[in-house]
Amino acid sequence: MYPSDSRFDEWDIIGLFFGQDSNYLADNGNVYFGYLVVIIGAIIFNGLLISFFANIMQGKVNDFRKGHVKYSFDKHVVILGYNDMVPDIVKQLVKLYPKCDIAIQTTLDVENVRTKLYTKLDEKEERNIVIINNQRDSEEALTDIVVHKARKVYILGEDEDVDRDAISINCLKKIADICAKHNRTDRLQCVTLLQNQSSFVFFQTADITKDIKERIEFIPFNFDEVWARKVLVTGKSEINGVTYTPLDREGIAGDSEKYVHLVILGMTPMGLMLALEAAHVAHYPNFITKGKKTKITLVDIEARREMDFMTSCFNSFFDQCDYTYMEIEKGKVGFEERFKSITPTGSFLDIEFEFIQSNVADDMMRQKLSDWADDKEQILTIAVCFQKSARNIATALYMPDKVYENEIMLLVKQNTSGELLNLVRIDPSASDQRPGEYVKYRNIRPFGMNNDGYEVGERIENWAKNINYLYSYYYDNNKIPTDYPKDKIDMMWNDLSVSDKWSSMYNVLTIPGKMRSVGMDYQDKNVWRALKDDEIELLARVEHNRWNVERLLCGYRPTNEEETAKIKDDIDQKSNKKLKKYYKNRNIHYDIRPYDELCNDETGFNVRRFDVGVVEGMFDVVKNGE
Repeated sequence: MYPSDSRFDEWDIIGLFFGQDSNYLADNGNVYFGYLVVIIGAIIFNGLLISFFANIMQGKVNDFRKGHVKYSFDKHVVILGYNDMVPDIVKQLVKLYPKCDIAIQTTLDVENVRTKLYTKLDEKEERNIVIINNQRDSEEALTDIVVHKARKVYILGEDEDVDRDAISINCLKKIADICAKHNRTDRLQCVTLLQNQSSFVFFQTADITKDIKERIEFIPFNFDEVWARKVLVTGKSEINGVTYTPLDREGIAGDSEKYVHLVILGMTPMGLMLALEAAHVAHYPNFITKGKKTKITLVDIEARREMDFMTSCFNSFFDQCDYTYMEIEKGKVGFEERFKSITPTGSFLDIEFEFIQSNVADDMMRQKLSDWADDKEQILTIAVCFQKSARNIATALYMPDKVYENEIMLLVKQNTSGELLNLVRIDPSASDQRPGEYVKYRNIRPFGMNNDGYEVGERIENWAKNINYLYSYYYDNNKIPTDYPKDKIDMMWNDLSVSDKWSSMYNVLTIPGKMRSVGMDYQDKNVWRALKDDEIELLARVEHNRWNVERLLCGYRPTNEEETAKIKDDIDQKSNKKLKKYYKNRNIHYDIRPYDELCNDETGFNVRRFDVGVVEGMFDVVKNGE
């Protein structure tokens, strides 16, 4: 019961919320006003409450859209930076790690990145992707993305980056520091895109610092090198479905009169990388038996300038290589110069270079292309590598008729997509195409597209690990191993310098060509057979020729007469000065010489045994590397 003199106030209104008897308000004549106030208050209160939570949710949504959300990751894959290669890499990663989170960290607008990325992925591929907005070389940002718990990191950078390679290496160092702070026990794989060829070549000859190496397994790659390998070795672009035939086509045997000729139109970074990759892999037995050299021709309107730059960068190689320079203008040769090896007995390399300064449309240059295409001794491949896709297409579609009539392989660089060229050609493997039918643009192949890049699969790297183990085992035991223990192989691989890893990589890239030269396909184990003694000897010589070129391109030079005499005396007298190793550490190698001139080393065995060993074991390298 309420006192008769009670009056209605704000406390009475509040009481209505908790079930206070409304009769009291009615007795005072204020019930309608009270309910009105309560209803209005409830609306305002609920509106404010809803607005409060809605703002919180909207903030969370905005944070997600803008990539400002923190996540608790573990055993995830981190991609630092976004460019056109990312969708392809994500597709491969989803197949390799189906239930793994993929965290993409970028400085770009996350909503735009998400839109670009999701248009190229299906619903399943989108499921475990997280996009975060942050700097890739910020220690705080790398800690937030829990990089020390990642199973693998891809440092790709963004196209807008200035000094992308320097930022990437700085990022690599910070990742190593974070792994050290969090006591990560195993080394974190960091696949790092090096945009500039100079940076990439540097890490083929040098090594990362010890503090980084202890925490990081550094895997550098260059976009142009990846494509050169696809075209010249791997033979296929998975994302674009285009197949490429090797430079030697079905293989070059020891009794063959044919030789490989690669013509590169445009001395762009892609063109130069194709030339270098070809120099690494194009080694064949008929150089030993017939003196047939692989020829690499580079054509550009600024060929002299580019030649001077290339020969200065790889001076150790070009000191030993025969090469020519020619200027063609207005249908005639204006100037020609020949450069011979500095070795008095002549070049012992199975590669020769030719540089031609000319407009591709010049009549004489076109005649040369026609003559090369009609030469039955040449296995000709033409690669069009100018900067602009439209120019490359025009150049490819208006080649001399002999190029099409003789079905010369024509590689055409495209920057974004190869679909336009795919429309004007018919796949030779198409079921509705009659054998022998003339199709003018049959052998055009687009390559170099930005949406296709690094291959996540580890087959070639596994081969390289196996060849390194084989080489080491052969050194200690003078025979090939009977098994390939994975743990030991991985441990030995991790201890290698980056340059030694690349040496093993270039070794195994020539295995398919070696097998083709003796009539075997490395992909078809049904045709594998034991090598004959003369085949082992011949392929061992091929392997040493390859090794000579690889070491020279990596900056080593042969010993001079005085150095050769000192090392030979040290080995013969067993004085244990280890002069061979002393000079090798200074990029001067005693074994860069013709195969027949190879000598015994400190073990008392001739070093030819290593070339023999890697040939005898190449089947096991492939078989155990799948």
